[in-house]
Amino acid sequence: MARWSDAEVPLTLAEARAIARRAAAGELNTRDVEIRRIVDAANRMQTRALLAGRDDDVTRQPTDRRAVVAGCLAVVVVGIAGILVPIVAAIAALGR
Repeated sequence: MARWSDAEVPLTLAEARAIARRAAAGELNTRDVEIRRIVDAANRMQTRALLAGRDDDVTRQPTDRRAVVAGCLAVVVVGIAGILVPIVAAIAALGR
């Protein structure tokens, strides 16, 4: 039986998804070393695609990103106001 290195396993992302799905369903004999190696390569490819943002199954909406940015901006503004308002109030109290 031919031995595959991880770099030699020629898979597309769709093939990797199909292999990972079948392995998770128990349809593949993962006790066989060669099959296990291909399943591992498919799982790695799927993980790398997800980390690189190339996972087509995950639909990311631009509004989600905007909501996160708006929330972070609100936290920063409230934090700065929480620091500056007491300082300004103390300076105003000294001037009276």
